[in-house]
Amino acid sequence: KRAMRSAEAKTCEVESGKYKGLCIKRNNCVEICQSDGYAYGKCSKILRRCICLKPCN
Repeated sequence: KRAMRSAEAKTCEVESGKYKGLCIKRNNCVEICQSDGYAYGKCSKILRRCICLKPCN
């Protein structure tokens, strides 16, 4: 499931639907997120999922 949420710094986060497997290397996540139009990507700390970030509108 994709969940959109807003952080205090007005950054929206969404779990990548294209990233497969555990998110271990941030660079792979960043590339996938940027190819989807997001500004950045990061690996979640506990579940190791790729989270894409962009400024909220």
